[in-house]
Amino acid sequence: MSGKRQLGPLDQRRKVIRCEACAARKTRCAGGYPCEACVRMGKTCRKQSNEFSKAIFVLYTGNEGTSIPAQVMENKETTYVDYFFAFLGRNHLGYRTEVILEVLLAAVNNSTLLHSVVSAIGALDASRHGACSTYTKAANPRTIAYKSYSCSIESLKSALMASGVSQRDDVLWATFFLGIFELMVDPSGDGWAKHMLYGTSRLLQAAGPNQAYSHSRKAFLEIFKIFEANRAVLYGESTMLSCFEWAPTYHMDCHTTLPDWDSLGPISSILVRISTFNNRFYDHLPRVTRFDISDPILNQLGLEAEEIQNDIFDLYGKITHASLKNSPNIHFRQTLPYYHAMLIFLFNTFDYYRCWHLAHSPYLSPNEISRHVDQILRQAGIILDSGGSGLLLIFPLRVAGTRAGTDVQRSTVLTLLDCIFKRGFIVASRIKDDLDQLWDWQGGSDFLPVGLE
Repeated sequence: MSGKRQLGPLDQRRKVIRCEACAARKTRCAGGYPCEACVRMGKTCRKQSNEFSKAIFVLYTGNEGTSIPAQVMENKETTYVDYFFAFLGRNHLGYRTEVILEVLLAAVNNSTLLHSVVSAIGALDASRHGACSTYTKAANPRTIAYKSYSCSIESLKSALMASGVSQRDDVLWATFFLGIFELMVDPSGDGWAKHMLYGTSRLLQAAGPNQAYSHSRKAFLEIFKIFEANRAVLYGESTMLSCFEWAPTYHMDCHTTLPDWDSLGPISSILVRISTFNNRFYDHLPRVTRFDISDPILNQLGLEAEEIQNDIFDLYGKITHASLKNSPNIHFRQTLPYYHAMLIFLFNTFDYYRCWHLAHSPYLSPNEISRHVDQILRQAGIILDSGGSGLLLIFPLRVAGTRAGTDVQRSTVLTLLDCIFKRGFIVASRIKDDLDQLWDWQGGSDFLPVGLE
């Protein structure tokens, strides 16, 4: 190698511009024309051009060819509707989620009211999943969620003033999802209960039990009855589902043959029966002056509760029989925590008052109670791991917490409630607080928390 090509600080290196052939092959060029590589390979050696490419301007007139499309901008309203449907698909609020999605997609496109409601939920869900980081305050999804919620409330007020509002399916869906929004922002759960009681239920009652049901309304009834049954039993209140004239409409019969019922239909029926029974039971207690003598009404109530317990056992038999024919899916699994929770809940009514002796009443041994708690926790874990709705686990986990007797059981209850909380339903924090107070009382506190007696 010649001295001028040797490496070093004083080697007098020169700048070598590769020829076109070496540049195309991406190899080093020794320089000179022709270069050594081109001579050796028999290639034509040409210098690379140092001129910059010139821009070419083309005259365009509006009447030539197709028009230039406008810049594509993100439609925030559509984005948050998309988030809502993703949210709904993840949470499996009803038996046939795909039918509900199909019905709502058409309804949202035709209803400003419903569009505002689902946008509120979608924006709130987006804000909790890291969907934004550099938004201005006005464009922040959480701000948009509350604005959309406010707009939907105003639209709902206007809709309720119009005639024939009870026949509008979009208003019915809107009241239900306004309640779901409340479960995502109000830890007390009271806002949800008010929307269910004074919104959704009132509209259905105004329409009457003998109305003609659209495809949309039929899909709505499937999702409504399990949530309304939960509201009734959690709040200890009456419900339209307990009225005889509404039973055929909602198919509230736990003895229906298995192929004809959805996974949560019979559960809803028994929850309503338990809620109605408890209301009658606690209404009678103030009239009992002595518990050491036979009370015919208490005896009758004990017998009735025993019959409900037998129906719960019968329902479990149907569930296990069905599992032998079909592989369990997430909707089917949702019935199992309710089965165990209803047995405990019904027994709790009598176990908290041990000063009487009834000929008939539900009974569970301590070992049986512990096994039911373990099963609730196991099935709830499977459902949450499979993407099931944390909302529909609130009642079973609350009941399991009232009878969680070990540190492991209590820790698992809190972990599962935390999972529901992290999915956006902050109402789970209220259940945790209630259970913490109950466990303190069970550990020796002087008072029993309101709502857990």
